[in-house]
Amino acid sequence: MSKKFPIWWAVGCGVCFLIHMVSFVAVLTGAMTVWLNGFGVDGQGRLYIGMNRRIDIWEDGRLIDQMGTNEMQRGYFLAMPQGTHILICYSDTIAILGLSGEKLDRIENIEYDTMCALKEAGRVHTTADGTTYRSHEGLGGYYITQEKGGMERIIYRMPPFYAALRIIAALNGLAFGGLIVYQIYRGNMKRRW
Repeated sequence: MSKKFPIWWAVGCGVCFLIHMVSFVAVLTGAMTVWLNGFGVDGQGRLYIGMNRRIDIWEDGRLIDQMGTNEMQRGYFLAMPQGTHILICYSDTIAILGLSGEKLDRIENIEYDTMCALKEAGRVHTTADGTTYRSHEGLGGYYITQEKGGMERIIYRMPPFYAALRIIAALNGLAFGGLIVYQIYRGNMKRRW
């Protein structure tokens, strides 16, 4: 004789599944992102942030433009070591883009050490005048700081909805895992009796 699942189990599983599907579709379509894929700063102080399938361009705390390219493969990262070109790095390939997104060149078979150095350049960027930009990751999402003349300030913070979705997804994973462990434990306890 089998017993029905408790209603809280069905509701909990349904909510967890719905949250996972909505966030999965949103990330896949590029509608939102829960991580940054590197950043860079050009000579005019504009911030280029690698998102899921696009690059957001910020100036004075405002989003001024977005660009996308076929070079943005899943798992890419963005770097701008000199601030004059955008490097889209994935696998063992680097696509070199102009600041307006036009493709300038493509280099393949890049060595691992070079890719690691470029990935680091996508996290910390120092301009010619000595200003240092650094990305940080916290529970509430990513943010980028600017350090100039000993003063550090936040110049970009991940939108609250994206940051909230990161937290919800993490808690959702724990809750779903907890429900599964509970069911396994409950099933094992019944078999012992």
